[in-house]
Amino acid sequence: MLDLSLWFEKTTTTTKHEANPFQLAFYHVIPWSIIAAIATPLQILFRFHASVCLSHVWANMYYLPTYEPVTPRDF
Repeated sequence: MLDLSLWFEKTTTTTKHEANPFQLAFYHVIPWSIIAAIATPLQILFRFHASVCLSHVWANMYYLPTYEPVTPRDF
């Protein structure tokens, strides 16, 4: 559930370069814009993929397989 909420938050919010002053001071504006433009879709893809995988794990986690009853053999 947390991955899904993080994915939703990341896809709906806009990224502002002023929100990362340390990164701007280290990389400057243009390189940081390129890094953010490449990394943001990858983060969105990772969050979505992780939430889908976790939902599959959660759905199949409590599945009990059916066993056939054991019949005694004739010797």
